[in-house]
Amino acid sequence: MTFSATAWAEEQSFKCDMDSPKIRIEIPEIPQIKMADHPLKAAQPHLRLAGSGDGYTVSVAMPTVDDGMTAKECAISLAGELARRYKLTPDNAFFEPAGANTFQFRFILDLGDGSHQMNSYILSGYEGTHAVNVHISKITKEKKDMDQWLKGFPKALVTNTKKVDK
Repeated sequence: MTFSATAWAEEQSFKCDMDSPKIRIEIPEIPQIKMADHPLKAAQPHLRLAGSGDGYTVSVAMPTVDDGMTAKECAISLAGELARRYKLTPDNAFFEPAGANTFQFRFILDLGDGSHQMNSYILSGYEGTHAVNVHISKITKEKKDMDQWLKGFPKALVTNTKKVDK
């Protein structure tokens, strides 16, 4: 697999183009982060990319799904799995559309030392065969950071560039 993660437009906003499969991940609300093959990819091939910078950690996973699942079905399934894993409720987790065929799932975990891990998952699907799961996290002790985080990433987008190239 080859990919590029380069700055987009005039801003230093996150953009990552993958060649296999052909998808583009855009999150203008966070800075550009250098991405590389996920360190566990050899043992777990659904783990595709990982990177960190400016306090953010980003990873991209693409698990297989039931044949024909839509982006929304993939997002709902992944959000449900995360809610069960972290014992989340509608009071402390937020699921909403972010753009065409792109959804967000956000929550904050108390780490017990005054620090909190802010988590956002940008969720989509790819051609009815794979889910797209982009995990963004950042640690903070500041309430203002958490308040801003819970507003989400309204410009986040996952695009199937195979369809664009035709």
